[in-house]
Amino acid sequence: MTPIAYVRTEEAPKLPPPRGMIGLQGWLRANLFSSPGNTVLTIVFGILIYLVISSVLDWAIFRAVWSGSNREVCAVEGAGACWPFVWAKFPQWIYGFYPIEQRWRPNLVFVFAVAGLIPMLMPSIGHKFWNALFLLVAFPLITITLLSGGHVGFSAKTYGVVIGLLLLAASFLPLGLFGLETGIVRNRGGLLAALAGAAPALLIFGLLILAALASFVGMLFSLAEATGPADTFYAAARLSVNAQQAISSIPYLNLLVGLAIAAGAAL
Repeated sequence: MTPIAYVRTEEAPKLPPPRGMIGLQGWLRANLFSSPGNTVLTIVFGILIYLVISSVLDWAIFRAVWSGSNREVCAVEGAGACWPFVWAKFPQWIYGFYPIEQRWRPNLVFVFAVAGLIPMLMPSIGHKFWNALFLLVAFPLITITLLSGGHVGFSAKTYGVVIGLLLLAASFLPLGLFGLETGIVRNRGGLLAALAGAAPALLIFGLLILAALASFVGMLFSLAEATGPADTFYAAARLSVNAQQAISSIPYLNLLVGLAIAAGAAL
């Protein structure tokens, strides 16, 4: 028997991929419903997210109080977020107890910070060396002078923090001068030492921010008379503060941090 063979002389037409493999449907199948376990997790987390978002929207928007001149407008049964309180206290959350008539000082510091950071983060803008000197030397001095009004009789600990921040910034100077990749190659050891030294301070700062945010959300829930969520957020705030205090009480922590940051700047 003579074998029958077929040799294609031209390419077969390209067919589109199956509909289930592309677009939104394909992404959902590949990332959220790729297996029975992932499907169950997706459904469970979807329900949780729906419950949280619906509760927040109901409290923050649908049952919220949007206008009023005193707290009585919010102290009614079933009221949600008290936005007049937020609008009234918002400047204090931004500036703290900084004198109202002197708030132009932190505003000006913010302008100088933006003016120095934006050119440093844009590779197409030259003069990185002078830009870095401004951020590392001139800007800290300007900040201290503006925010203190020229009264620089700070404690030794405050000056130590300022010097540590300058040394930490110096460790990252090669990134601004030579670009990200070359800067890391030139000062890999210094960056690792500086980051190791800054890690406790960054962790403490993050815990303080977390405590402040949790306290703020807890206060909002308290105003909405939602005692359950309020107690949860207040407990999270206390836990963050306790963790921060535990880290701060580590023996010789400041000395170790200072030595690591100084080593990073020296390298």
